[in-house]
Amino acid sequence: MSFEADQLEGFRELLETSGGLFIHPSGEFRGLVKRMNQDNEEFDLTPGDDDRVQVSGLKSEVPVEVVKIGESFTDSDALSYRVTGIRRAPNQVAVRLECEVVNP
Repeated sequence: MSFEADQLEGFRELLETSGGLFIHPSGEFRGLVKRMNQDNEEFDLTPGDDDRVQVSGLKSEVPVEVVKIGESFTDSDALSYRVTGIRRAPNQVAVRLECEVVNP
């Protein structure tokens, strides 16, 4: 197996066991939510920093061709996520959407 095939198999298993369902107007995809690292500041002076997350999904499932910065999608628990950045690399099997959690 190649490195990419191993990476794909491992990420699929992770999605199957720990992933959630996300709904974008153009389609559904499974993904993992990870809280973004906070700066090591004693005081949080920036509102909304606690709500920054990264949603990762397979390149073959996440509709990155139509997902745009500023758009929103929801998860199966009705939480909304607003896209603030899109990270993808040709040699990676996953796409990472940097998002803010928007209160319903």
